[in-house]
Amino acid sequence: MCILWLLCAPLACNEPQPDAHATPPKQFVLHGVRIDEKRADGTRWEGTARTSEGDLTVNDFTDAELTVTTPESRRYLVRSPTGTFDFDADVGTFQDTRVTDEGGGVVHGGKARYEGTTHVIRAEGPTRFLTPDMRTTAASSTIHLDTGTIDVTGPVMGRYDPGRIGDD
Repeated sequence: MCILWLLCAPLACNEPQPDAHATPPKQFVLHGVRIDEKRADGTRWEGTARTSEGDLTVNDFTDAELTVTTPESRRYLVRSPTGTFDFDADVGTFQDTRVTDEGGGVVHGGKARYEGTTHVIRAEGPTRFLTPDMRTTAASSTIHLDTGTIDVTGPVMGRYDPGRIGDD
């Protein structure tokens, strides 16, 4: 037994030891990230995130402030403290989401999911939709990025008061 141990011991010493701080292949951890990604259909995501971690297929981000521009040149600002992008599937998920359109309309949602194939953001709630003249709460909201329309699903409560309601 002693001879076997002596033969195996030198082999174990020559094996590389794993580095506890090494980044696995094809993965990254970035801080202070600038994002600029253009899809084949003309949709463009650009903005910043505090951190981004993952690989070239899927990555998680924190403190994101992203602008999505549709092929129709509509622009939306998406803010989220945490989320995930799956670039291959063209899907993004966001937590505590705030989506603002060019006209000043704002949708707040607990969770939201961007679906690139249909160009929608589905917010789960409760959600709040605010414009300068209207305030609505709903169970969920679907933002159609191509047309700028928003579908709300109930129960829905709201108030329309031209010129009197401001952003929260």
